[in-house]
Amino acid sequence: MWKVIIAPTARMSLERVLNRQIRGIIDRGIYCLSRNPGTEGRPLCGPLRGLRVAQLEGEWCRIIFRIVDKEIQIVSIKFDSAQKKKQQDFFELARNLFRLRLL
Repeated sequence: MWKVIIAPTARMSLERVLNRQIRGIIDRGIYCLSRNPGTEGRPLCGPLRGLRVAQLEGEWCRIIFRIVDKEIQIVSIKFDSAQKKKQQDFFELARNLFRLRLL
């Protein structure tokens, strides 16, 4: 099991979560990271090279972390609203229909 260190910005994001059920899902995600971070997260590229991201079930929460020696340093926890996801899906559908000249 890996040692998990949570950065102050990520800790503030966690403290803002008031729903115990959502907090439990995030805690389980962090626990899964501590068990096997290599398979739970995927590497980022570009200016974020060296960081990894793990998305929780439903892709509404991303845990951004780095692996240093035998430690997992959680840098940030980001939440996506379902509304943004629906809007992105709609734009993707419109883009595909336009590309296929059906719109």
